[in-house]
Amino acid sequence: MNRKQKQIIDAAQKLFIKKGYASTSIQDILKEAQIAKGTFYNYFSSKNECLMAILELVNQEIEQERRLLVSEGESKDLSVFAKQIEVRFNIDKKHNLMQLFHSVTFTDDQVLKDFMTKLYMKEIKWIAERFKDIYGIEIERFSLDHAISFLGILQQGMLVTKFFATTSNEVAEAIKFALNQTEKIITNYKNSDVVLIHEELFHSYLYKEEDNSTDVKAMIICKLNDLQEKLDKKSDYKAINYVQFLLDEVQNEDPRVFLLESVLMSLQKIAGGTEVEQEVTELTRLAWQLIDTGDKM
Repeated sequence: MNRKQKQIIDAAQKLFIKKGYASTSIQDILKEAQIAKGTFYNYFSSKNECLMAILELVNQEIEQERRLLVSEGESKDLSVFAKQIEVRFNIDKKHNLMQLFHSVTFTDDQVLKDFMTKLYMKEIKWIAERFKDIYGIEIERFSLDHAISFLGILQQGMLVTKFFATTSNEVAEAIKFALNQTEKIITNYKNSDVVLIHEELFHSYLYKEEDNSTDVKAMIICKLNDLQEKLDKKSDYKAINYVQFLLDEVQNEDPRVFLLESVLMSLQKIAGGTEVEQEVTELTRLAWQLIDTGDKM
């Protein structure tokens, strides 16, 4: 993301929180960001698109922090998962996301509603996948049900405990409580035949508008080649080596996902604040889209 785009996003986020999404006009954003109308439309086609960019950026920050926690610990460790859940609360608080969500709760815009629903569904899917990491593949049939149960307990627990907070870290306590309760549900559910949310239906809804794996893989290779061209001109050899590794690995018949994750994070770090940051961010998003669908690259 370049400086001008960040300037627009920062201004819009500030106004959405202060005035509410519905009460903020594009003209307000132009004034706050001190830019011309044409500059705004160079980056965003509407106020909605600007808001979705804010939410997508926050989501990427959450995903990156969560991956970092797993890279530093053990994916099967319940305490690592608890910290990953806490990341969302911490980053939401940092960006005043609750106020922002409240300001768009009653929007009539269907595109925005669908976007926010998809973000929520992706969170459910991520939690379900983490439960499979922790409790084993044998809970796969019920993993989405368990994710929904966990989120329900956590959200309602947070709603109530904020009125009766007895510790300085009620978020961690609420997460611990929700995990304890969900663990009991998982234990008692093993022999059940009742499944509320079926994996194939959830998957088809979540990815119904996404590119298929072949298309995404082709896009990743294309973006890597474009990025390599730009880096060659700058003689940025460290970044070039990362890109070349990714190109080779993506085209392998059986790519090593853990290495892709590690190299993508390293590439993001050195690209931060440079003119290729946006390309690397988009590349990372596509790579994770492919990995998260469960398709082989």
